[in-house]
Amino acid sequence: MIKFTIGLILVCLLAACGTTETVKIGFIGPLTGTGALYGTSELNAAQLALDDINAQGGINGKKVELIVEDGKCEGAASATAAQKLI
Repeated sequence: MIKFTIGLILVCLLAACGTTETVKIGFIGPLTGTGALYGTSELNAAQLALDDINAQGGINGKKVELIVEDGKCEGAASATAAQKLI
């Protein structure tokens, strides 16, 4: 799950390197439901990484912003969250 999340963040990061002033990265995790313990830990880890990146000047001088959606540890909710981020 953690490897998938890191991979998803990297894919979104590469896709987000466009013409905007901030690089927006989408995060979908189980923030409520049965997997909330894992999702909040993953969210905290992602936020720490982004804080570190922003402290070092961001990516090509652009700040990184995390857009968070709750997947609720359910397939349908995760699909809806992905559609919101797209």
